[in-house]
Amino acid sequence: MPFQLTPLITQVAQIATTTSETVSRHNEVLTQLEEQARQNAIQQATNTQALAQLTEDVASLTDVVTNAIEIIESDREAFREEIRRIWEYLLKSNGHGGV
Repeated sequence: MPFQLTPLITQVAQIATTTSETVSRHNEVLTQLEEQARQNAIQQATNTQALAQLTEDVASLTDVVTNAIEIIESDREAFREEIRRIWEYLLKSNGHGGV
């Protein structure tokens, strides 16, 4: 009977070794995943900060462009008025010069 237990004990020892190796590999993978998750969290925080800065920059540029458009529209109206004034002057001058 002792001879029959030896192969069984050997199999149990192999299973225990295999299980231990598997647990060890799983622990390594888990450690790698935890590190990757930590790095991802850092990158996400960095991206969030960059996005916030870009949002501020876009808002600032929008203000600048809006102000520039307002100035351009104001200048355009001023130029139209000046052109109209010059045109009327030329019409009056040519009308009086031809008489």
